[in-house]
Amino acid sequence: MTRERGVVVQARGGIVRVALVAERGATCGSCSACGGGCRLARTFIEAPSPADLRPGDEVTVEIPGPGIAAAAALLLLVPGALFVAGIAAASALQERHVLPGGDAVALIVALALAALWYAAMAAYDRRLRRSGRRQPRLVEWPEGRSDGPCPEHDRQP
Repeated sequence: MTRERGVVVQARGGIVRVALVAERGATCGSCSACGGGCRLARTFIEAPSPADLRPGDEVTVEIPGPGIAAAAALLLLVPGALFVAGIAAASALQERHVLPGGDAVALIVALALAALWYAAMAAYDRRLRRSGRRQPRLVEWPEGRSDGPCPEHDRQP
């Protein structure tokens, strides 16, 4: 689970849209990659609002799910391994004359395996979104904005 700071940019119908604030490291500006002119991309997230929040309010969002390493493995390493396995399997089947020869066929098989993985991940993501089990939630917001106890949130500041 990850906690990120953000700023409410829109509040409507019990849902807030939050722009997450990217933290710059203590050594930011000292690397040669950007020379201190980093332009941080903004990431937006939507979450149920447990309080009467307005644009400009600073909040903390708790984002459930795997850490960055697990997410990278699921979205980069697994499809890459499937791609390599697809090429190897297609080549082996071509040697046994089960598949027609040619690199194009092996490439198609490898791409199909990687595409199937991404389709499975997209279906899993849709299922999680519908279930609400992995929804981001606000865990901290400005004092005096509470609408009372909210059963979806286990603590209020």
